[in-house]
Amino acid sequence: MPRHYDEHYEQYEQDWEVIKFTKSSKPKINSNVEKSLSEKIFSARKKAKLTAHELSQLLHITIKLYMKFESGEEIPDSSMINKLKKFIPIEYYTKN
Repeated sequence: MPRHYDEHYEQYEQDWEVIKFTKSSKPKINSNVEKSLSEKIFSARKKAKLTAHELSQLLHITIKLYMKFESGEEIPDSSMINKLKKFIPIEYYTKN
């Protein structure tokens, strides 16, 4: 045993709480603004009676990219939002 060892330390219980760190399995990408935009895109497409495939063809983008916009995984940039506005009636205001 080391010379600084003292047996009276063995009698005491741990006086701190154990902290466990866990890593979430899926990172949170969506914020409230992104989610509301994706919901607006989805509902506007439904109102325009277009399928996701038809709208992606009109926008000249892949269906995968369009589905990322609708799911909120990716945020369309301002030029893409302007293209979307040509085909579906979405209302989206950016910060000035």
